[in-house]
Amino acid sequence: MTAFTFSTLLVSIGSFILALFVYSRGRQSVINVTWALFSLSVGIWSLGYFGFLLSDSKSEAFFWIRILYGGAIFIPTLCFHFICVLLRCYKEKKKLVFASYAVSAFFEIANLTSYFVKDLKPVLNFKWWPVPGVCFGCFVLHFILMLSYGIYLIAKNYRVASFRQRNQTLYLVLGIGIAFI
Repeated sequence: MTAFTFSTLLVSIGSFILALFVYSRGRQSVINVTWALFSLSVGIWSLGYFGFLLSDSKSEAFFWIRILYGGAIFIPTLCFHFICVLLRCYKEKKKLVFASYAVSAFFEIANLTSYFVKDLKPVLNFKWWPVPGVCFGCFVLHFILMLSYGIYLIAKNYRVASFRQRNQTLYLVLGIGIAFI
């Protein structure tokens, strides 16, 4: 097992623990629930990545790639939802949040078909790598748009935020930046 493969397991375990911790500290708080679901989604994605990297057969790799994307698909939506709740702009962005959930639900269904990942082939040092289906490009676009708009809202809010809110948003942007590098 490589260090990269091991790191995906550590990210998964850490994300699951964080999700449980945050949820246990405020089950009635929308901000805690959205962050816990976001962390859970990252944990599922990373666990899927771990299993995918260790797969010995194509069918096993397909199983894990479905888990991987099953978690990844809701990451931009949950992150955006969390940002809207944190910035207290959820009511005005509610329709967009709902639309993003609907798009993610569509991609979850597509993830079970060859329209999302149509094949797996060896690429570079990877035994298997996904060959995108027709829906995959739309997923990537959705991912980029939702995260970019969320970061835009954070930047816009930063100028008028209190000192405490500035610190929160600064750490959030740093965390998002590190996570997506």
